[in-house]
Amino acid sequence: MDILEAAQMYSILHSSTIEGINIYAQKYTNYFKKIFSQMYDPLDHRKPYFDVDYDEFKKNIAETDLELRTFFYNCISLMPNITQSLYLIARYKFLNKFIV
Repeated sequence: MDILEAAQMYSILHSSTIEGINIYAQKYTNYFKKIFSQMYDPLDHRKPYFDVDYDEFKKNIAETDLELRTFFYNCISLMPNITQSLYLIARYKFLNKFIV
C-alpha cells in the first residue's frame, strides 16, 4: 500500500463521530508521523533504513486494520436490533474494506 494513499484513506477517521474510533485514528496518525519524520537519502541505496521502516509501517497498518475490523464487529454485535445495526453500518461506509 502506498503511504500517501493510506494517509488519505485513514484521514477520514478523524472526522468520524463513532465513539471509540479516535483511538484508531491516532494510531494511524502516529504511524504516518513516524515514517514522514525520517530523513531518507534516496540516492544512497546501500542504507536500507527506508525499507525497514516501510516494512514496519505496513505491518503496523495491517495489525491496526485487523483491530479496526474487530472494533467494527464488536460495535455491530452490541446493537439491540437490526435497524440500528444497519444505521451503524451506514456510518462505517467509508471503511468498506473492513466490512468484507
